Amino acid sequence: MPLFLDLPLELLLEIWDTLDPTSDEGARNALVRTCHFVYSNFNSLLYRGTVKSTAPGVRALEWAAERGQMRTIHKLLNAGVSPADDTMALLAAAKAGHQDVIQTLLWHDFDPNGTGWCGFCRPIHRAAAHGHVEIVKDLLDSGADIDSLDHDNYTAFEKAVLEGRANVVSVFLERGTSKDTIIRGRGSSLAWAARSGKEEVMKTLLEAGANIEAITDDGATVLHWAVKGEYPKAVALLLEKGAAPDIPDRRGQTPLHCACLARGPSEHSITFLLQHNVEVDRRLSDGRTPLAIAASVGFVAAIKPLLEKGADPTIKDADGCTALALAARFGHADSALAMLDGDADTRKQFIDTPDECGRTPLFLATLYGHEQIVRILLTKGSLARKKTTSAGRSPLSFANDHQEGKKNLRSVWEWLACPYYANIDTVATKKASHKARRSAVDARCDQCQFALSVYDTHFHCVICHNDNFDICMECFGSGYTCLDPSHVLQKFAWVEDSWVPVPDEPVHQNTLTVTLR
Repeated sequence: MPLFLDLPLELLLEIWDTLDPTSDEGARNALVRTCHFVYSNFNSLLYRGTVKSTAPGVRALEWAAERGQMRTIHKLLNAGVSPADDTMALLAAAKAGHQDVIQTLLWHDFDPNGTGWCGFCRPIHRAAAHGHVEIVKDLLDSGADIDSLDHDNYTAFEKAVLEGRANVVSVFLERGTSKDTIIRGRGSSLAWAARSGKEEVMKTLLEAGANIEAITDDGATVLHWAVKGEYPKAVALLLEKGAAPDIPDRRGQTPLHCACLARGPSEHSITFLLQHNVEVDRRLSDGRTPLAIAASVGFVAAIKPLLEKGADPTIKDADGCTALALAARFGHADSALAMLDGDADTRKQFIDTPDECGRTPLFLATLYGHEQIVRILLTKGSLARKKTTSAGRSPLSFANDHQEGKKNLRSVWEWLACPYYANIDTVATKKASHKARRSAVDARCDQCQFALSVYDTHFHCVICHNDNFDICMECFGSGYTCLDPSHVLQKFAWVEDSWVPVPDEPVHQNTLTVTLR
């Protein structure tokens, strides 16, 4: 029996033709790889067959372009692959960074603005996003549209900015792209680079003369964006280049306010800002200062430098709360401790300052069951154990009336009854946590907007706001009512993870004349 290679070439071609190119491409490929004789005579047929089979032909050139396989690319091109047959090869090579492939395909008239089967992404976007400078230049020299948009409505220049490709950004600037390009109608390219922490891009844009005080759509400056992005090095760079440190946005927030809200690495941003004579006690529309913001979010690392720079701890917000009261309200023991770290005379100025409803920091800590903060306040000299609110309640009376079944309030009551036992040593003080136990729910008083404590009762109107109007005891004691004083209110308490009516007589607002407890 004759061997396969002993057969005439004509017969071998007949055998080759019997292999279906759409289903037996693997068999054809295996046959070509059997020996040098078959490879020499049939490899070109394999490539031509691949080209004629549309889907595999496209994948073959794209595969080769993505991997930089120049020999394979030349064979496919010689076999008849045309720009119309493959629309993804140029995209694949642009992403992978194979300049020789790009140049070869462009020489064979592949479209530098081709979008491939996806219909929106172009080679220049991919090359720019991946930092392939020379490919970007080749594409631009071949007619790539410098202003074309991808599926996210970004130009190639904008992609380079967002991805931190400073070398590519330089190319676009040299080709006439504006250094102050507004990206997606929001902020300048410098602002976007600052928010993403792309320092090299920022340097490139600043060296080109980009506007360092450019205002974004929300009135924020580039410095605001750097602070919000939590990139201290970007903040330092902008300040070094002369950015104004104290310009407010449309909500009145300066970069320092934003830094106190951001937490995280922003403590370094705060340090940089405080070195540039910012107004440390600038107030927002709700009366909060940077110190109050830091205390309310538990940003303890910001409190000490703010106080050292002269921040006033006695300033009240629109609700009459000091920064210490906000720390007590939200359960940030470490922040409360940092606020009280000064001398006794300084602490006396704000440790027992009440809000508009007479709630002192000690009362708020008791109301929400924050044991650590109660101990800290008593240890640091609070004298508000019996100081009453507008509802006639003091920290001591509240803890006494609500301690049943609540272990932490029992401890609070014991400390309030005998402050000597509340004293905390240095070790315990250093372990003060900003994480408080759950003591409030999403429901809020519709007057003061304080969260309703799960340890307390409150009044509820079943008519106003579609059965969704609540008023805390202190606001009610201050004379506030629901939307209609003729409505009947029901007292509610937190029982087994839900608010339930207290089995008391309903309260008629227009006839109520009692002292609440």
